[in-house]
Amino acid sequence: NFAEFSGEDRLLDKDELTELWRDIAVKSAGKLSEDDEKLIRAAAEQLMKEMDLDENGSVSYHEFVAHALGGMDARGSLRSMRRELNREAKENPQKFQELIEKFREWDTNGDGFVTPA
Repeated sequence: NFAEFSGEDRLLDKDELTELWRDIAVKSAGKLSEDDEKLIRAAAEQLMKEMDLDENGSVSYHEFVAHALGGMDARGSLRSMRRELNREAKENPQKFQELIEKFREWDTNGDGFVTPA
């Protein structure tokens, strides 16, 4: 549950991610060495850079889900959607513009994500 780990602000920061990762490692492996701790901190920092799409130092639920689905990664499940959108934009630019306008209607608060009802 993302909300459980992200704290009151509903954003996951590097320290929260590191602590979550550390807790899971301790439950799995027991006591961690200093090298294990360093590796977890470094890996959490790298993962934060990958997930923090707006580069504000924290990860929202939407950023987390985008990363979990593959984000901009070529192997991700969003790959076929990107491919289809690119094809459609080339073949029918007007339809693509209509899609953008529809998205803007759904993004009522202007944050770049569909606003929940």
